[in-house]
Amino acid sequence: MALSACQIQDEKEKISNTEETGCIRTYEDAYKLITNVRTERKEKIECYIEDLINQAKSVHDDTLMRDFFFKQMKCVDLEQENNSDNAKKSLSQSEKNILIDHVRNYNLFYDILFINKDGCIFHTILKQKDYRKNLWMDDLARTELSKKIKQNPVRDFVDFQYYECSDEYSAFIVEPVYENKTIVGWYAFQVAINKINNLLSDYKNLLKTGEVLLVNKEQYFMCDSRFETTSAIFEEKISNDNLLMKFKTRSGNSIVKDYRGKSVLTSFEVFSFFDTDWLITAKIDEDEVVTEIYRNNPEKFTEELYSPVNVSGNTPILFDETNRFVAVDMDEYKRIDTNEVVFTKSIYTCTGVLINYPGRFSYLLHLSPEDRVYGGNKTDLINKVLENIYYKEIKEIEKQNLKFTVIATTKDAVAGIVDQLIENDILLSQIEIVFNPHALFADFYYDFKDNNRYVSWQLKDQEKNYLTNKLEVFRSLGQKIQKQEKFVKHNTR
Repeated sequence: MALSACQIQDEKEKISNTEETGCIRTYEDAYKLITNVRTERKEKIECYIEDLINQAKSVHDDTLMRDFFFKQMKCVDLEQENNSDNAKKSLSQSEKNILIDHVRNYNLFYDILFINKDGCIFHTILKQKDYRKNLWMDDLARTELSKKIKQNPVRDFVDFQYYECSDEYSAFIVEPVYENKTIVGWYAFQVAINKINNLLSDYKNLLKTGEVLLVNKEQYFMCDSRFETTSAIFEEKISNDNLLMKFKTRSGNSIVKDYRGKSVLTSFEVFSFFDTDWLITAKIDEDEVVTEIYRNNPEKFTEELYSPVNVSGNTPILFDETNRFVAVDMDEYKRIDTNEVVFTKSIYTCTGVLINYPGRFSYLLHLSPEDRVYGGNKTDLINKVLENIYYKEIKEIEKQNLKFTVIATTKDAVAGIVDQLIENDILLSQIEIVFNPHALFADFYYDFKDNNRYVSWQLKDQEKNYLTNKLEVFRSLGQKIQKQEKFVKHNTR
């Protein structure tokens, strides 16, 4: 038995899956990754469309379907002449045979509509609301299917739109029925959107933030978003000049703001069949690309990792009188979620880590050299707290809302902390390193209610004086790496 286009594509994919996916060391690597994914998903859709067309075309060699078409069309005429009983008896067995034929030979289609030259849908497999209705009348007259059929097509494709009779977003492949070389009607093979959605819902090789989107000319989603709980199919419209540009340029790579407002690397292509254009885009968050580049080249970013914080100026620490203060000692962590100030003192050879979900909860950790991030084995506070957060506090999709502030006066644990956070699916855009090698030690305070962070440094050359900074802007490690000159040429492509 000959393989279908989709089966051939599946065999190719099995072969390609044996090849190791390269790691991301540069922006170029990321573009290569998403371009390969885009190409593979596009080929899957194309082979699916090809299989649909081939199944629909095969109806011309199906004598069972042809005989039924003419018998059923004649039956409608007999019913109109009040000979319905005789007509129904003659078609009872034929209709059962057609149901079996649909399952065996046309199983890619949701339904099949039988339409005569007058626009009457005289038979359907599922007998839904369009059964025995006329395409030229009422709501059906406004459908794209009606408009196409009126053009007397030899073969055509009707792009997806909401089809009220089935309460589904549907497309149609239209095949003519001939008698003596004259078109006497059509088969309209109805296609549901769910198969295409399923083809694009495979996020393999797209890390944690990648996805593939399909958009039509009207700029509507034709698949679900990876990041939204409700279906986006034909419910969300992307209204921006970026999409119009992509339909014009047809293919390419670019960095844009996506529908979530995130900066993403994209690889896009417009592909066509019949008179239909679809835009397929594979994309991945730039924040994750930067994180992967760091993960695979950590030795290149020591300057960014250990860049000293600016400690100029002195800010008084102001707290509300109603605040309750929660102290965190060495090798300890505390959680707060109300009108509280959590603090820890004497960060010297130790490191402080604030894990914050603004408005919901915060944890403050005081890591000693006995912790795992230093190479010790007494405590493993970061993994313990994150395990608790992931299990009890947040959903998977909310991980990127966490913010991490690392306070250090030595380099001893900084790289280890970053590595451990990355292993826990945290991006560098979520991590701020507050590093001051000129300080003898630091005290850290976090006011949950006002979301204010304060660090009091005792400088090595001013042992009796504290210099206090209010950390008003979250300056992430990801931003530092992203702004490097070595990436400028990639970011402007």
